Amino acid sequence: MNPQTPTPENAASTVLTPVPSPEEAQGTPDEPVSAPEPVSSAPESSVPLVESSEPSPELLAPAAESLAPSTEPVIPAPEPATSSPELVAPAAESVIPAPEPVISTPEPASSTPEPLSAPAETPDNPALSLSFSPAPDAPFQSSLALSLICARETAQIRYALGAHDVGENALIFDPKDKILLTSTIDIAARAFENGERGPLLAGTFEIKKPVWQELEPADQSDATPHKIGANGACGDGWKIGAGSVRGKLHAHRGLWREDSFAFSSAAQGEALWQIVAVADGAGSAPLSRVGSRVACDAAVAALEKSLAQLPAFSLHKDELQSQALPLLREALTQAAGAALEAIRAVAAQRGKPLTAFAATLLVLVRREWNGAQLCASVQVGDGAIALWDEAGLTLLGVADHGQHSSETRFLTTNGVEAEFASRVKFSIKPDLRAFALMSDGVSDDYFPEEKWLSGVFDAVLPVLQSEDDGGAALVSWLGYEKKGSSDDRTLVVSWKEAASVKTEAQDGDSDRDAR
Repeated sequence: MNPQTPTPENAASTVLTPVPSPEEAQGTPDEPVSAPEPVSSAPESSVPLVESSEPSPELLAPAAESLAPSTEPVIPAPEPATSSPELVAPAAESVIPAPEPVISTPEPASSTPEPLSAPAETPDNPALSLSFSPAPDAPFQSSLALSLICARETAQIRYALGAHDVGENALIFDPKDKILLTSTIDIAARAFENGERGPLLAGTFEIKKPVWQELEPADQSDATPHKIGANGACGDGWKIGAGSVRGKLHAHRGLWREDSFAFSSAAQGEALWQIVAVADGAGSAPLSRVGSRVACDAAVAALEKSLAQLPAFSLHKDELQSQALPLLREALTQAAGAALEAIRAVAAQRGKPLTAFAATLLVLVRREWNGAQLCASVQVGDGAIALWDEAGLTLLGVADHGQHSSETRFLTTNGVEAEFASRVKFSIKPDLRAFALMSDGVSDDYFPEEKWLSGVFDAVLPVLQSEDDGGAALVSWLGYEKKGSSDDRTLVVSWKEAASVKTEAQDGDSDRDAR
């Protein structure tokens, strides 16, 4: 992907141990096969039997060539037990005797399998009637958990999917469970008990798959673009691409995109700092899109000022750790505090509660130090800050949650400012290739992050390196489809444009880990 940068002999990489986050074959019964028409056992020259006690012209047999075959099934009559004079015709060979016919219809031959339905002569017992819960009154969205309820609790309920009747050999319904329907289908059911059967219950359940809509928000205040991309560069050979898109759920409900990002740079003497911030507005907060934007802007502005005022960093590891890193920790702590204060000011100005502007905050700063890349971050809430080098992925921050799995912490969470300093993390990477900040709309799709998040770099870095407009490329990539993923997505990626010449370490130390 990116050109590798030579690693100095005295360079090592700090690898933090991330904390892991918590997350139809129904055989449709064969359609009944129509039985073949019964085959007549009578010869074609037979004529219908006529009940009569006197000979009649109609009983005289016509000439053989004028006989037409009967189209009705004819049952041969047995020979009469006695012969009555009244029934004897002048020409016996031309008269067919007509005794009282005895009809016995043979069973037609059929290859039709035994039907599911119970014998027709079995009466339906209303006491064994069934009902659907819920009833098939309207289309259901996505899927349906269906129950069958019998008026007599001790009865056995049998059902068949894709059928219009059901017998005693069908599937048994367990009242403790439910039938999961995921597509439109017919269902038939009956109850059976002690040789009795209940009335047939049949219905069609229509399952409609959700169709995502793209709706404009009714509230046009504090409008924010549904999609936005941006590009940038740092003077030390690093480029940056950023993209943010409105999630499918917000579009479907006609809501605004609530994520934000910002980036900048600052000069510290001859060194250049790269500054990136990402924030995710809380879905439950009506003005979180404002809170996330204010937080990003305030944090970046605070770091532009404070980083430029830092004294030069010593190239000696011990002095870096004892003197420079505490100052850098303070700068990031103050940046998070500035973001919170900016939200408080907007809330007071608008006369709204602070919680209406709830948002997370992820910040990362990077500069070259002693031929390697010094990175520092502060994170409040979910999402991810990731470093990518020859060794693989490093998560520089912890996606924290509240007491419940669906609750994350925000800048506006009561008392969270006391934790800002402890949330600052450092890492020095001798061959850092890229880093990324992202909202949980992206990171959650790669859970667990320590195993799958490297896939983000594999997917987007080749695109970013080949496209002139990296921001537009990221916006396009963020439109990927993933089942269950419908949140806003924001991703900011920075990568080394070309290999830079490293300086040799002046202190001869091989361990540059900074914690």
